[in-house]
Amino acid sequence: MVDNASTDDTIGMAQRHGAQQVLPSPTNVGFGRGCNLGARHASGDWLLFANPDLVIESVPTLLPAHEGSSFGVTGGWLSEREGSYRPSLRAEPTLPEEILAQLFNRLVPRGVSRLTPQRRRPARWASGALLLCRRGEFLEVGGFDPRFFLYFEDRDLAARYRRRGYPLQLDSGLRGRHGHGQSSASVQSWIQEAWSLVSWIEYRGIWHGSAAAKRTARLVLSTLSAVRRLEDRLQGDRARKKAADVAHMVTFLQDLQQHLKDMPDFHPFALAALNDLRAGPNG
Repeated sequence: MVDNASTDDTIGMAQRHGAQQVLPSPTNVGFGRGCNLGARHASGDWLLFANPDLVIESVPTLLPAHEGSSFGVTGGWLSEREGSYRPSLRAEPTLPEEILAQLFNRLVPRGVSRLTPQRRRPARWASGALLLCRRGEFLEVGGFDPRFFLYFEDRDLAARYRRRGYPLQLDSGLRGRHGHGQSSASVQSWIQEAWSLVSWIEYRGIWHGSAAAKRTARLVLSTLSAVRRLEDRLQGDRARKKAADVAHMVTFLQDLQQHLKDMPDFHPFALAALNDLRAGPNG
């Protein structure tokens, strides 16, 4: 069990419930690096990644891993509400779909965002909320990319699996009940959204280059600024809160270097792109 600098009794609870290895980290090294640390110290053939707010309901029976047969990444079924399950597999969105998901859906009321379509076919990646793989293959492809602090590491992992020709599959025997944000309930929503935008910029940079990262960063900042101006003109507590949240997000992105000063090697593409934009109108 990897403990990412928790401030509660996580370590003691893990030990009382039989954790054979507890690896405490003095700082929060992020989701991907924490998972990689656990994978390197694991001794079995299989890795099952699950979010902290997920209750595992069933796991498929697995045979010992054998040389020469590829397993790839297996997703499962996640409960969205009582008795309702959806596969954890996702489609790789087009750029317009990604803009819709990362900007429009985050900035409009949830009732409106739920009306926008979300493709699941063709399935190209499995959500890290519930993900099963072979330890050997996971380490071979490099594990989760350590440049991501949080978000997009599962999509990036699947892209590297695809590049190696490893399969993506769905197993009905892998099921979990997801708390949908309960593990981060104490973190303000705008902070979560800001990290997601940073990781989106980073993902674009990793797979499409520095110019794509810079274009994405410019789009993010210009959209947030436009939404802030719009919300400032509207009346009501909800509009004022949204304007304040968007202002916090803009400040967070513009000061990303300050937030990453104690977090070496995180988000280099996003940091470079945002720094260039801060450098001047021609940056």
